Amino acid sequence: MFSVIIPLYNKEDFIENALKSVLAQTYNDFELIVVNDGSTDASEEIIKKSKDSRIKIITLPKSGVSAARNTGILHATRPYIAFLDADDWWAPTFLEEMALLIQQFSNASIFSVGREHVFKERTWRYTNQYVPAANEVGEVNHFQVLSKGLPAIHASSAVISKKMLTSVVAFKPIMQKHEDHELWMRLCINNPIVFLNKPLSFYNKQQDISASKKPFLAKDFTQFISTIKQINQEISKEEQAYFKKYYQRFIVLSYIKYRSFYTKEDRLKLFSHFEPLLTSSQKNLLKIEAILPIAPIFDWYKNNTSHG
Repeated sequence: MFSVIIPLYNKEDFIENALKSVLAQTYNDFELIVVNDGSTDASEEIIKKSKDSRIKIITLPKSGVSAARNTGILHATRPYIAFLDADDWWAPTFLEEMALLIQQFSNASIFSVGREHVFKERTWRYTNQYVPAANEVGEVNHFQVLSKGLPAIHASSAVISKKMLTSVVAFKPIMQKHEDHELWMRLCINNPIVFLNKPLSFYNKQQDISASKKPFLAKDFTQFISTIKQINQEISKEEQAYFKKYYQRFIVLSYIKYRSFYTKEDRLKLFSHFEPLLTSSQKNLLKIEAILPIAPIFDWYKNNTSHG
């Protein structure tokens, strides 16, 4: 039933744990496609030590995580795609419970489960007021959930029908950050997420390895804004109201956080792209921020806006 796709780049310290979590699944009807994205460490050798016939290794020159995931999708032979990042892992019943969700919600195409964000010294369980209660399942609206915090879907907690993924441009190779969030927004237009609020996915947030530490490049930011504008034209008025709360906060915080990585030309172009999406006070805040230290304004805005 499932094609499990792991994009792999220089994760020799973590890939064995991810691999074991897949091979230990209580549900056995899957193939595992590991896309080695030009690793220069021992990552691929660690994969090759396993003789499990369900494992297929595809090696690419370094192309980025989006291209690696897309390559996995192209080679997938099963009707549902499950993604797992090479430094994350699953509970043993992840695929079993996903299979039950697919049976129960046969008309759905997007499925997700609860997750735990694992930091070096603590673990945080995903919460949001618009998802079902603990251990409950239901359909959730992506744009409503976004209005109150992090999305209900994450790359290592998602199962999506192959038919849906191949009907669109999946992960955009030009993006190096938030490429997954950009895709979820497009997929969730008129499509609910079936969400089981049980922590079956574990997201590795240790500081020294997390992809979240990458800067949000101007080209990625520009693409993200373009997608936001496109989606705004295709969702309902009610969804637009929820979505607006999310993207205004996202734009302001992202611009403040990553402004130091942008050239003057980048900043001017970005501002022209997102200016129509912001309120006058938000635009004024960014103008003030340009001449003041970043951290105090970033913290103030983050703590004084609704984020769940």
